[in-house]
Amino acid sequence: MTRPAPGPTGGAGAASRRSIGRRLLADRSGATAVEFAVLAPCLIFLVFTVLVFGLAFWTRNALTETSVETARCIAIGSPDCATVGSGCPSSVAGACYFQKLAALRGLPGMRATNVTVNSRGLCGTVSCTIVSASYPFELQGYVYTLNTSGHFPNL
Repeated sequence: MTRPAPGPTGGAGAASRRSIGRRLLADRSGATAVEFAVLAPCLIFLVFTVLVFGLAFWTRNALTETSVETARCIAIGSPDCATVGSGCPSSVAGACYFQKLAALRGLPGMRATNVTVNSRGLCGTVSCTIVSASYPFELQGYVYTLNTSGHFPNL
């Protein structure tokens, strides 16, 4: 076997160095790791943002449903919510019922003092009971107040 004669480029050694250089330039095995390192924080932020907004919407929906159920209970004159129980921090009938329902629905921070009840409200031209509530929604040290209300026509 004969070796190729050295040419103007420097012979066989130069050709092998060029092939190593070409292989290194063509190798993309670390590109995926770099792209992931750049995009991962953005994707993680996006996922957690969606989760937090989902939790906030769920909380507001639970508050609204609790407001509507409390307004209905007061409007029909149910004894469950018509009286103020002992140990209730609010003197408003139905506020402690609201607090109890909120705790059952996963809102343990709801206080009866954050609930207002208007049993002689107007919904258009119809007499109705209006229950309004505010709930402190805490996220990463920031407290946002979620406000909601529920209505039910008086019988």
